[in-house]
Amino acid sequence: MKDPENPDHWIIDEEAAEVVRRIYRMTIEGKGPYQIARELSEEKIERPSYYLGKKGLGNHASNYDKENPYMWRGNQVTTLIARPEYIGKTVNFRTFKNSYKDKKTKRADKEDWVVFDDTQEPIVDEETWLLAQKLRQNVRKADPMGEPNVLTGKIYCADCGAPMYNHRQRKGRERIYYTAKGEKRTSHSNPADCYECSTYNLGCQRYDRHCTCHHISTKALKSIILKTIQETCHYVSLNEREFVYSLQEESAMKDIAVSETVKNRIERNQKRVHELDMLIRKIYEDNVIGRLPDRLFQSMLTDYENEQNELNKIIETDTADMQRIIGGQNNVERFLKLVKKYENITELTPAMINEFIDKILVHEPQGKGADRTTEVEIYLNYVGQFQVPVEQHEPTEEERIAAEKEAERLRRKRESNRKYMKKIREKSKEFAEHERIAEEKSSDSNVCVEQNVTSKSNRQKVKGEKIA
Repeated sequence: MKDPENPDHWIIDEEAAEVVRRIYRMTIEGKGPYQIARELSEEKIERPSYYLGKKGLGNHASNYDKENPYMWRGNQVTTLIARPEYIGKTVNFRTFKNSYKDKKTKRADKEDWVVFDDTQEPIVDEETWLLAQKLRQNVRKADPMGEPNVLTGKIYCADCGAPMYNHRQRKGRERIYYTAKGEKRTSHSNPADCYECSTYNLGCQRYDRHCTCHHISTKALKSIILKTIQETCHYVSLNEREFVYSLQEESAMKDIAVSETVKNRIERNQKRVHELDMLIRKIYEDNVIGRLPDRLFQSMLTDYENEQNELNKIIETDTADMQRIIGGQNNVERFLKLVKKYENITELTPAMINEFIDKILVHEPQGKGADRTTEVEIYLNYVGQFQVPVEQHEPTEEERIAAEKEAERLRRKRESNRKYMKKIREKSKEFAEHERIAEEKSSDSNVCVEQNVTSKSNRQKVKGEKIA
């Protein structure tokens, strides 16, 4: 709100700012705009227009809706989350009119906005605001389980790069089987909750084959994520100096060569853009004085402008890379701050996933049965893929013997399970065959009874006709 002592200066309205901070926290927890709006309405928190209107502020101070003070809308929350003003910026030229006679206001493209930094005190920090914008790029819809999936937009196939589909069902599948004694039983499997490669999934729907089935359960995936975050936080908290040094060393080795190449490319492309400006100006002059025909002028102008647009896109990408290289130290500090926030975690939460995880790559499973393994790559925010160093030590004789005994125990258990399941399947087939034969005999006997009844009725009918 405006400062009473200085109308050109904004100050924070703490009552309203707390609602804004809460909305950003709920977004990071994985809640969508309409879910946030519903919770705010149920808790009877005043909507922005009513809050401003009762104070005589805002664009609709004289005609705001006084009968519905808590009616939040999803689009209100969406607009609020996207506002750069909450991180201390001021944005001008969001709208425009074609002329002063035009009564209709139009929204301008973001490229035409004029943004001023650090014009007022921020309500939320920049990391929180950027994370909220990133999460809003992926739509999270509530599925039959009744809750949106927090991992949406983070799981990708490591081979084809396509996002992985999440398959969830409220109820498991029903299976009928027979025990060794011939007892008929029914079992229900757990509700389905897994991920599969979307390329493979869509290919199967078209009776075609693309990529392979990169299948992994959500339970296993969340267990891997929790273990990765726990191990990383534990290592960083105990070895902060070594962690910072290793990241700086690795980043320096990658960025020194990249930065020189990128810097030279930026300078070269900027020089070429300046040359194109000179050429465009020259052909304009030649066209005006008649030395260059209109047809040739238009062709040359199109080529120059296309080349200039391509170069500007490359310059923009290279500049972003240079800023990323320069801001590497800031990323390390942000990650250390995040580690201190979740130093002693025991349970995985949606907010933790969104704050820590950038993306996850799932590789094709290797092996079969109990020996099946799947490689999973987890990329963390700010630092990318980080492997916690594992201390290598020679196992003692007792540890080696214990490991061999455990491996032998698992082998015997798997062999016993295979034999048991094979016996169950054979018994199930046998009893199913007996049931089929019994049903066929029952149907045959019913047919014979129907035929006897029909023949008897026919004989009675013939006898009646003779008497008549």
